[in-house]
Amino acid sequence: MTHKSDALRAYHARYNNTTYRAAQAAVAADLNTDDLTSEPAHTILNLFIDAALEFVGYPGMARRRDRLAAATLHAGLSADTVRLMALHLAPFDKAASTDFADKTLALMTLRDHDLSNLLSQSAGLRGVSGAAANNLVSAAHALLTLTRLVLLNEPSDAYKREKLRAAERALANAKGWLKLEPSAD
Repeated sequence: MTHKSDALRAYHARYNNTTYRAAQAAVAADLNTDDLTSEPAHTILNLFIDAALEFVGYPGMARRRDRLAAATLHAGLSADTVRLMALHLAPFDKAASTDFADKTLALMTLRDHDLSNLLSQSAGLRGVSGAAANNLVSAAHALLTLTRLVLLNEPSDAYKREKLRAAERALANAKGWLKLEPSAD
């Protein structure tokens, strides 16, 4: 474990005010606010600093990048803002910064492909093809939900197993409707 004073020295040595201000301005623009003390801007910027501290080993900052990713998604920040954040975080820990960006951008893509509406619409489909399609959408929805949970480091294995079982059941039901035998592979 890194001592607090060593972590703070590393933080200040790697801090770049230009990249921080660029990310800060992007957060403000995405949230359409000039008041960075208002929510959620304040929380996001604090987590942004905390993630940098996590990357240099400051005690008590574990999983801040995950919380930053979740706050970024919840606030609806843009992919460009995430990239600016990663640019600022890179000098603190390049691999961790890349991981933050890749994970957050993947989660944004998943958010943009939410199947909830399709799931609602497919529930009313009739006939064999409709039932099969509904089950396939249900399986995809459960798998995308599980993917989100994994990317956000959901701690509950029971909850992740529940989503995986839901996907498996829906896929098995779809195979039954389509009269597809399980693969021998």
